[in-house]
Amino acid sequence: MGRRVELGDAPRLERLQADAALAQAAAQLSQAEGRSRVAAERLRRHHPLIALPVAVPEMPPDAVEGRADEWIETIVQHNHELGVARAESARARIIASRSDAERLPDPSFGIRLSRERSGEERLLGISLSVPLPGEGRRADSDAALADARASTHREAGVQRRVEAEAAALFRHAVAARSAWLGQRIAVEALARSADLTERAWQLGEGRLAETLAARRLAHEAQLAAQSARLDAREAYWRLMLDAHRLWALDEDAHPGHHPP
Repeated sequence: MGRRVELGDAPRLERLQADAALAQAAAQLSQAEGRSRVAAERLRRHHPLIALPVAVPEMPPDAVEGRADEWIETIVQHNHELGVARAESARARIIASRSDAERLPDPSFGIRLSRERSGEERLLGISLSVPLPGEGRRADSDAALADARASTHREAGVQRRVEAEAAALFRHAVAARSAWLGQRIAVEALARSADLTERAWQLGEGRLAETLAARRLAHEAQLAAQSARLDAREAYWRLMLDAHRLWALDEDAHPGHHPP
């Protein structure tokens, strides 16, 4: 560019446009590096045992295999919050059943045998006890039954929420990878367009502003593709995490699946 200005092939306005575009790119790079250092420092503080890589590996996101209902069933089966809700509901039903049984008369029959006067007399006693249920037991039973119903409703609510979250997580993982594939196509097309526009400008058949705009679009598409790739990888491993298919130390780990 500087040589073209010296030879009079390019106006000074184009030189200013090129310098401005370069300064803007340098500023954006500095901001990105600053955000990267802040994120790395935060990660080191919260997770000191994790060794950060020198550079983020550019690995493509894995494809999600299997049907949605299979993933949802697996996530629901291993969800700890739902397991707690189910245990509380079962406990409340047992208490309600016991309280309801105590409302019914529970007669008891006893026999007592004793001796008096140094064994000269033998006494035989028979006792029959029939406790009658009162208002207190009825109130306790009603309260236990109401608590059991509430626990059942809570369990159903937790299950519906977990199923909805699992379905959304699966759909997001699938859609994120599709979005990344679409971004890759856009990157290739915009990169070719930028190359052709720059070549035309070098041959004197275009303007620098058009060349800079085309190159900026290509770089923005590349950045969007990188973000889409990271989003797809995060969604995939989040799905694997909720399905308990990451670590072998998990009691229900899925063999053959390990984080990168």
